[in-house]
Amino acid sequence: MEQISKKSEEMPLQATKLLVDNINPLVRHKSLRDCLQVFGTIRNLVLKRRKSKQRSYAFVTYSTSAEALRAYNCLLRKTLWHPVLVIPFLGNKSAKKELRNEHHPEADRDEDTDGSEFAYYRFEKNDDDLINNLNNDCLARIFSFLPIPDRLAMAEVCRRWQVVSQQAWRSFNRFTLSPANWYSSSAEHQEKHIFSFAGMSIVRETSIVRLLGHCGPYVSELDLSFGSNVHSTAILINIFKLCPNVRVLNLRHYKYNNPSSIKSLADNCQRIQHLILDDSLFYNCYQDQMCRIFSKNEIKILELSGDMSDRVRRRIRCRYLRELVISRAQNPMLMHRIVELAVNLRRFKYDFDSKETIFYRKAESEFLQCLFRSECSDQLEDLEINYRFSNYKLQGRLEESPTFTQLRKLSLRGAFFVDDKFLITLCRMNPRLESVDVSNCVALTNESLKKVSQLPRLARLAIEGLDGVTDDIFDGKCTTNLQVLNCKGCVGMRAAGLTKLIRSSLLSLTILDLEGCTDVTDDFVNAAVDRVKERNGEPVLTLNVLNTSVTRGAESLPAGLKFTEISE
Repeated sequence: MEQISKKSEEMPLQATKLLVDNINPLVRHKSLRDCLQVFGTIRNLVLKRRKSKQRSYAFVTYSTSAEALRAYNCLLRKTLWHPVLVIPFLGNKSAKKELRNEHHPEADRDEDTDGSEFAYYRFEKNDDDLINNLNNDCLARIFSFLPIPDRLAMAEVCRRWQVVSQQAWRSFNRFTLSPANWYSSSAEHQEKHIFSFAGMSIVRETSIVRLLGHCGPYVSELDLSFGSNVHSTAILINIFKLCPNVRVLNLRHYKYNNPSSIKSLADNCQRIQHLILDDSLFYNCYQDQMCRIFSKNEIKILELSGDMSDRVRRRIRCRYLRELVISRAQNPMLMHRIVELAVNLRRFKYDFDSKETIFYRKAESEFLQCLFRSECSDQLEDLEINYRFSNYKLQGRLEESPTFTQLRKLSLRGAFFVDDKFLITLCRMNPRLESVDVSNCVALTNESLKKVSQLPRLARLAIEGLDGVTDDIFDGKCTTNLQVLNCKGCVGMRAAGLTKLIRSSLLSLTILDLEGCTDVTDDFVNAAVDRVKERNGEPVLTLNVLNTSVTRGAESLPAGLKFTEISE
């Protein structure tokens, strides 16, 4: 102790931070602060304990160097529960070397001390060094916006940035095989992680393993829909091993003949709640492992493209399902068991292929009747039954009447069974409907659509392709909350009824698609301009007047109205 005090008789004038070592591990932060604040105002005090718990050390920062000098001179001759060691801490290389080699020789050889203890205190605050004046949380937030190659390089700058970089990986929740997130402004960093194969940019497998070594436990969304057919089985196995906490898994377009990767998925990922896949995973070589995946996971959202084998379908724990999305199914009746057992279903979407076969038409009708009488019909909030081809006009009606009572969103694009009676029944039983899409339902007339337009909470209405519908559906009782209206191809729409609509929905209407409505003229646009001026330009009303009789230019429109081509 005497030797140290002789070598440190004079303290550097600019030092405001002191390292106080050899503190009793029973000393608490408040007690130490009370003892040290007698020498001056303490700006910051950090008390650290080593893993061995034999002694503690503290960094104390005073407001001025004079206060730090007073504490330095007094503590050299004073005992705080133990004989303490006081060293001025400057943060530069010479001071750090002196700290480790002379004043603090045990810092290098102490096996119980990890390097991260000194990572936060490596730099003294400097007005010219703005990046290091930020705390660790701010730096981690900045690192999270960088491309992946740059984030990997940040960890090699210094020890503090290595600690901050590891903290920033906690916010990396989505991983995909797509190289989009691997492009960097530095060509050198990018070439380390991406190579070209058959005209495609592919991420190197070593880089994938290195990345997931940092963030694998924090990944909750895993997207393998891109590039899974060009990577080896080994890397796919490692991905599933390094990401055990996946909640959302996308296996659509997953094409690999070796089932060992799916076995690794079944063994390691048992917390999946949202699963996206297609029928390529229901071949015989995959069925055993797919059965294990469905039996071990409580899947709440299932998106399936194609048909599912009956063996795998029986392993689905249907009582946990909340959302079910099906498309390109060859036989709709294969899904009837899922619909019957999914008593807690809230969203159901089915995109029919609309095949012109008697068997397929019969299967469609049987499946829909099964849906209407299922137990989940009383709890469904989002129902979407869409046909891919708008010219599909299958005549017929369903024997079962709809029993839905909680619907908020309804989409029946091109559905053959929708007529006025069916739609009026749905509107009467579901007064809380907020979105209705009955595009290409050619059997509908003004009678049913007038009831739809009077729904009190209706915010979105799509009646695209209904030639027989006119503007009479927007009478004086039209809803006042309508925000989006799609009348594309409705040749019966005229300016009188649309003007009533704008008047009733003055404060809410934002999008009005009138493409192909040939009877819409400049008179309607002039009326819209007058109404828009009343709401002072907020919100902006967007009109699509392509293929209409409107000749007025967009340059003469007020701030709250604009012409554009709307794409859904």
